[in-house]
Amino acid sequence: MKRSEVLDTAKELITQNREAEYGSPHANLNCANYLIKAYLDYANKVDVCVIMALVKIARIATGEYKPDNYIDAAGYLALGCEMGEQIE
Repeated sequence: MKRSEVLDTAKELITQNREAEYGSPHANLNCANYLIKAYLDYANKVDVCVIMALVKIARIATGEYKPDNYIDAAGYLALGCEMGEQIE
């Protein structure tokens, strides 16, 4: 899969109505932030996005090839970029 296809797919997935399945990304990241902060003592929404991308990267490193992991990692990093603009 070409990188442009990965990014196009990530864009398609994260800009569609995934909220019907997973809820608001803001609410989801805030919840994950709360849980991670309790575990790590400090994190923000951008940190959560990076951690989620790292989870996907760990799957890439240890599992069988699955394009979904690359797409999800790209999507989490894109969300992190968006969240970072809101934090600053």
